[in-house]
Amino acid sequence: MSLFFRMSGVAAVLLAFSGAAPEDTTKGLFLYHACQAALVDHPSDEQVRLGNICFSYIEGFIDGEGPVIKVKFFVGVSYQEMASTYVHYVQEHKDYLNMSKGMGLEAALKTKYWHNPK
Repeated sequence: MSLFFRMSGVAAVLLAFSGAAPEDTTKGLFLYHACQAALVDHPSDEQVRLGNICFSYIEGFIDGEGPVIKVKFFVGVSYQEMASTYVHYVQEHKDYLNMSKGMGLEAALKTKYWHNPK
């Protein structure tokens, strides 16, 4: 048996006994942690990585809404402001932590910025 297979087997056993399950990146809890990291004043390398995930997700979400919504409601609003809005909103509405991350982000942004979108 090769060293690779023995080492990967050991890693699988250690992971199983550690009780650590990978975080579900589709849920609001993941985005919440990523956006919290984006708001740290002097971030570690890991916080920078997570902050970039937060900002990228927000950017993709806003771009996906289309140019009219983007220009009408989000001109002059930074991704950091949107991340802060999301973190504060989810702290008050904890049900969104277990839902799809897009649902909580949409609710937070609509509540603060998206007035009468029609």
